[in-house]
Amino acid sequence: MKRLACLALVGLVLPLVGACDLMKLLQGNATTVQLANSGDYPVIVELRYSDNQYELQAVLEEFGNELTYTIAAGEAVTFFKDCEDLQAILIRKADLDLVGSVGPSASTDILRDGDDFGCGDIITYTFSHPDPPVSLAITENVIG
Repeated sequence: MKRLACLALVGLVLPLVGACDLMKLLQGNATTVQLANSGDYPVIVELRYSDNQYELQAVLEEFGNELTYTIAAGEAVTFFKDCEDLQAILIRKADLDLVGSVGPSASTDILRDGDDFGCGDIITYTFSHPDPPVSLAITENVIG
């Protein structure tokens, strides 16, 4: 029964994260990043990351590896990066997508491996807004 449950779990997770990411995660060589939208409107998130934990924030913002996601209201996106590849991360820009991509925006400061998170940790960015949606807040949480 345990073997069947394990196979079912792998069958569900493998297509979502990919074989290499799953192996790194199971071996503890990956850091998890979750982007959670707790608001009532979509959020367009542009984040940057680097394999250099000493990267200057301005350099990371302009030249870091870029990932962009549109996160529906009440939804979350999760991804995994090899610990060697994710040494620094920030949200360059998050936009609350109200009408015609117009809405408030926010960003974060840089998080660094060793100071703010470690290999195998879970970094969660939660996006929220007041009612009416006149601003966008980003809350960072690291579980390690």
